[in-house]
Amino acid sequence: MEGQEVPIDVAGLLWQCAAKHASDYLSGNHTPALIEFVHHLNFLRSICRWRVRLYFDGKDNPDKHFEDKRRRQRRVNANDDYSRIKNTPDYLAKAARIAKSFDIRYFVSKEEADPHVSYESMSKALTPVTGDSDLIAYGVDTKIIIVNSWQQGWYRIIDLESPTDEGEYPLYDLYKRHGKIVFQLYAGCNGCDFTEQKCGIKGIGYG
Repeated sequence: MEGQEVPIDVAGLLWQCAAKHASDYLSGNHTPALIEFVHHLNFLRSICRWRVRLYFDGKDNPDKHFEDKRRRQRRVNANDDYSRIKNTPDYLAKAARIAKSFDIRYFVSKEEADPHVSYESMSKALTPVTGDSDLIAYGVDTKIIIVNSWQQGWYRIIDLESPTDEGEYPLYDLYKRHGKIVFQLYAGCNGCDFTEQKCGIKGIGYG
């Protein structure tokens, strides 16, 4: 993707930078995490030579109040600093100012960045970079790069146009027959941020 525009949902990257320096971050010192963030920006621009476009989360999505409550409870019950990390508005604002100072185009979404990144990716035929598979449920139907660990360089490339043998990936077989609605239904049933039950629809055998 050298020289290409690459939309990045930075929530996962910023969270991982904060988690690496959890003690400092939780004490209110965001500098170590932001330095880590800068290292990754330099790598993506100078080594990968991507035309980076950063998408920041905006306000909380009111429709996700069930999941927000679960996450708050996990942070309260956490026994380690790592598990108490949350991207705060102040931290996001500092990261956005860094992007601006580096002359990197950035956008603050109305709520979560996932739908915004999905729209940009689909409308401009771009390959997005994110931290999870939510973009599939939002309709991205080509390639998605999912980064599991920015520090370790662990990532997956999901290519929804890749040829596969029948039966190799049953869910993918259904997708090829019926389209993106398959992933949207699967997300709603198997685990969804918008449902009261963590497993999505209670009693279907998942979760």
